[in-house]
Amino acid sequence: MKYFFSILFIFCQYIISTSSFAQCESESALCAPVGQWKLSVGVGAGVYTNPLYDSKNIPLIVVPSISYYGERVFFQNNTLGYTLIEGEQLTLSIITKANVEKAFFTRWHPKNIFIPNLSNDFVESVPSFGASIKISPDKVKKRKWALDAGIQLNWFVSDSINAELQILHDVNSVYDGFNGNVEVSKLFGVTAESSLELTLGLQWNSANLVDYYYGIDDSDSIYERDFFEGKSSINPYLSIGYAYKLSSDWMFKTYLKRKKLDSNTYLSPLIEERYVDLMFVGFFYEF
Repeated sequence: MKYFFSILFIFCQYIISTSSFAQCESESALCAPVGQWKLSVGVGAGVYTNPLYDSKNIPLIVVPSISYYGERVFFQNNTLGYTLIEGEQLTLSIITKANVEKAFFTRWHPKNIFIPNLSNDFVESVPSFGASIKISPDKVKKRKWALDAGIQLNWFVSDSINAELQILHDVNSVYDGFNGNVEVSKLFGVTAESSLELTLGLQWNSANLVDYYYGIDDSDSIYERDFFEGKSSINPYLSIGYAYKLSSDWMFKTYLKRKKLDSNTYLSPLIEERYVDLMFVGFFYEF
């Protein structure tokens, strides 16, 4: 239970309103008003799947969301940023946020509350893809939180299309590597009451990052035959979100996202599932 809110905090960055891409003087489909805090709480049903072996998925029932856009400073759940250059179509910002890979290793799990873990430490298996042996994350050294920082470039192609590029490095030297993200989002059928958003993207993790979180070496007290060295990975993803405004305070939202893990990550003995899914449907109240 003690880890639940940490994971929920990271999850919130995905479920925030599609109307907060950038600062602006008046609210529109691709921007949010300057100088206003936005706080909302969602109640519904959802799940954030955990690809690690012997790890439970994260149920999502109550989802808070908070954001703020000032003249230069902005905050969006897991991201704090400062806009260096702002034009009509291009903005360049510096940002910092917690690396999301740690979320899979600090999970809420029923065994922490009700009963001890009764499963085996290791399971021999031979799947069509993936390592021939699976290792529980509880049996390796603790993976630490990493704080990433870097640049974010937004290109507002049109009133309904936004392209975003992020390049980040861990500033607290946890994995001493880089990660990046590039995505394009398109809004369809935007009205005063509803919007539909489709996003296509690629997540890149450097070899050092993959090896730190998903690699296995002698520091993990595991047999040498089971060692695994992570390599640079590119993970494609697709998401779709729909929002419908029910009243001035209430909004209905549904969100689906699927990410496919690169073989350089998926072949780790720590990983059992190749796909990471995030699903949520519910009602949000905005304060």
